[in-house]
Order: sequence, then C-alpha cells, then structure tokens
Amino acid sequence: MKIKSLATTLGLVALLSSGGLSPALGTGAEATKQVDIYNLGMQVGDRNTDRAFTWYTKKIGEQSVKIAPAKEMVGGKLPEGARTVKEEKPGVSIDRARLYHQAHVTGLKANTRYAYQVGSDKNGWSDVYSFSTPKSFSTDSGEFLAVGDPQIGSGNGKPNDAEGWNRTVTSAAKAHPNARFLLSLGDQIDTGTGKQYDAFFAPDVMRTLPH
Repeated sequence: MKIKSLATTLGLVALLSSGGLSPALGTGAEATKQVDIYNLGMQVGDRNTDRAFTWYTKKIGEQSVKIAPAKEMVGGKLPEGARTVKEEKPGVSIDRARLYHQAHVTGLKANTRYAYQVGSDKNGWSDVYSFSTPKSFSTDSGEFLAVGDPQIGSGNGKPNDAEGWNRTVTSAAKAHPNARFLLSLGDQIDTGTGKQYDAFFAPDVMRTLPH
C-alpha cells in the first residue's frame, strides 16, 4: 500500500511549541442532556468499510451507537430511523472508576459523510459528531497523519501538554482534510492517570478521524 505520511514526530514537536488553540472539528447538535460519557474515540475497523467506537461511563447500563448519513439529519439531530448498533461486552477501566464500552459499525459506504452519537435513552446521548469515508475503498494509496510522543503530563503544565496536543492534531487535520486516519507512534500519556487520558481524547479530531 502506497501511503504518504503527512505529519512526523518532528512536526509534532514544532507544533507543540507554537501558540493558540484551533477550534474543535466536531459537528452536530448539543447532547440530549448532561451525559455520563467520557473519552469517546473512533478507531479503524477490521475492514475499510468498518469503524469502531470506544468510550467510558460511570453509570451501569447498555450503550449503543446511532449512525446515519449526515444529509439525513433534521434540525441538527439524527433521524428517527438512524441505524442503532449495540455495544459489545463492556469492561472496567484499570482504576475501576469507569465502565469501558465498544461498538463496531460495519458496511459503511464510500464517499459518504456520516453523523453519529453514542449513549442510551436512559443515561443520555453524546453530542453528534461527523466523519467522512474516502472516495473509494478500493484504492491502494492515500494519506494519513502520524504523530509521536505527545506524552501528556510530562511537562507538568510547563508547557501545557494538553493544549499542545489539541492544537497539533486539530491543525494537522485541518491542513490535510483528506487524511484517512491518525497514527500515534506511542507514548500518548506520561503516567497513565485518568486526567492524562482525558486530555489525550479531548480533541474533537479523536471523534472525527479514525485512529
């Protein structure tokens, strides 16, 4: 597969030292109510036509993903007939403070913008986010973003690692709108605390570009 890398570790370091936060890329309506959903992320699936979604909650209850072509949204909300995919078996976070949820959506169409949200009618739904599939799933070439060593928490706030990470991936995604996915080469956080992971998943890019 011939794929061109668009961002390197050196590029990440350079962007971390620059100023100003870019606006969030996520699109959609406000969540249905104050919800118990944390660290929502979108990942690549087993096939080009799949996407995986992961998130945490503190409350117990079955969770799902609702998804539909973005053009079918009405008033900033997903249509009543949106596809619903139930989560797979949930787990417990390492610190046992949250429940881990995951769901896999299959059969996506190429060259389509989708809107989705996760949650439940009982405990509430997340904001609505959108992502686009490539023009073709059969091509053997494409672009992706590669980043390394964000290591959130290592700077002890000087510099602000969380702001730098948000600025970096947001700017990179805006500069390369055709990127198919984001590849992190490791060392996402420094000591594994929940707050550091919260900061890593804070950018809306983590919900609009598979990683």
